[in-house]
Amino acid sequence: ILFIDSDDIVPKGWIDYSLNLAEKNEADIVSGRFVMQKQGEKLLESNNTDFIILDGKDISYIQRDQFLEKTNLIENLEYIDRGACAKIYRRSVIENIRFREGVVLSTDQIFNNQVLINASRYILSNHDSYYYIVNAQSISHIYRENATDIMMQSLKEVKKYLFDDDEVKNAFYFHVLRDLRLSLQFSCFNKKPKEPVMAKYRTIKKAFDMDIVREARTHLQLNIVNGYKIKINIFLIKYGFAYLYALLNS
Repeated sequence: ILFIDSDDIVPKGWIDYSLNLAEKNEADIVSGRFVMQKQGEKLLESNNTDFIILDGKDISYIQRDQFLEKTNLIENLEYIDRGACAKIYRRSVIENIRFREGVVLSTDQIFNNQVLINASRYILSNHDSYYYIVNAQSISHIYRENATDIMMQSLKEVKKYLFDDDEVKNAFYFHVLRDLRLSLQFSCFNKKPKEPVMAKYRTIKKAFDMDIVREARTHLQLNIVNGYKIKINIFLIKYGFAYLYALLNS
């Protein structure tokens, strides 16, 4: 089973390649290189066929690295996409797992982490698997007042499926704060540039008061590893005075 959005492109040969790889190695999931392209740009194709096989507990590295949005598991692969579209799944690992109805943001994260629990063998390849065409009018880019509520609720659901691994937990909580920033862009910054600073502050302060956000901030303050603290401080103040003011008063 594979998924594709109507405005994106699956590279020629990827389906045959991934099916053969899965069958030959008895893999439950094959994941490839997710490439973001602007509309009208020439596709930057790559035919790299390097791959690695992860079994059992080692699959937790996939969960860790998709939260960090970077990986060193395989050469020349920058990151592991956390969506469902750059992968091919054996039907048996999906079983009765379904995308959540009514959840229009981050539903892929819930789905993928449920499926990972069922997988025994995962193949990570740096062969092009998906060309995501950036569309400013797509559902994931438009202004949405409740974006933060939706995304943080999704992450609370994802937390139930985390592997019992300290690196995974650290990566997950850092990811919570990254998605907090992203959701506030949707609901506060992108479409309301002239909104008064105090109005932005109230929106951000409400977000910082969410249980999952407080939990993430507390966890990362107690488990600072690999430069997390510096990265967190940079992006918490990156979006201006309102962010900093809300942080100092929460």
